[in-house]
Amino acid sequence: MSKNSTVIQDYEKIWKDWILKEDHGAVVNLHEKDRRRFLSILQRLIGRFQPPAFILELGSGTAIDTAILSRRLPAHLFLASDLSRNAMTVARKIGSEVNANIHLFVSDVKQLPLFPESAHLIFSQGLLEHFKNPVSILLNQAETIKPGGFVVVSVPQKFTGYTLYKHRQMKKESWTLGWETEYSYSRLKKMGSRIGLYEFTHFGDEYWKDPREPMFVLRDLGNKIFRIFPSLNKSSFFTLLLNGYNRIWFFLENQWGHLFMKNLVLVFQKKRINRYEQAMKKET
Repeated sequence: MSKNSTVIQDYEKIWKDWILKEDHGAVVNLHEKDRRRFLSILQRLIGRFQPPAFILELGSGTAIDTAILSRRLPAHLFLASDLSRNAMTVARKIGSEVNANIHLFVSDVKQLPLFPESAHLIFSQGLLEHFKNPVSILLNQAETIKPGGFVVVSVPQKFTGYTLYKHRQMKKESWTLGWETEYSYSRLKKMGSRIGLYEFTHFGDEYWKDPREPMFVLRDLGNKIFRIFPSLNKSSFFTLLLNGYNRIWFFLENQWGHLFMKNLVLVFQKKRINRYEQAMKKET
């Protein structure tokens, strides 16, 4: 990021380049593949609500996640918001290309222009880590969610090669995505509980696909051997070994992925109000 520019100016430049792209179909398809775990849990959570549920993505950028979910669950109401006007232009273009029915608006997550307890689910990916006071950002979301609703947060996981690389780049002032931090599972969970959000579930998501990411190197080892020696594809024995290797990794990812994958995803739920207990407290 340039010393003489703000974060929003740098992001406007990034999204301006996206506006010039003629076809985003390939990007959407790749996104749908790489984010399948994240999208799958969002789809299941939304399915818990009677349509039309109010679903909101914050810091949406291209809003590809929202566009994909809108195509899959057309009976629900999908909104996406970002501080960047160019990002909303890109999101509008992508939504049109994939025939997604989404409502877009420019807003600051510090001051959401929404009624309290109006949304059923709010989600973000790559948003919270940009704020030095993230509790206030999360609190705004908690106040906007209905009791029983969900806040889904995806942030960079702390213990990765990506984290080390990012901080080296930030130290050299060559990081293009603004100031960032990262989170451990325990830190993020405590932050939510402080403001009345309770953990529903958590998981790890995606890898930094780079040789400087040790866990990705190990995860990709079996597939890499087959890429180097394509003749092994004809061997049922080595195919069986590869399938076994991948099954082991699926197990590790499902159990402990939040400790070693690139992103940590924590699903918070807002506690339902017990009207009887509330009435009793007022009487006393």
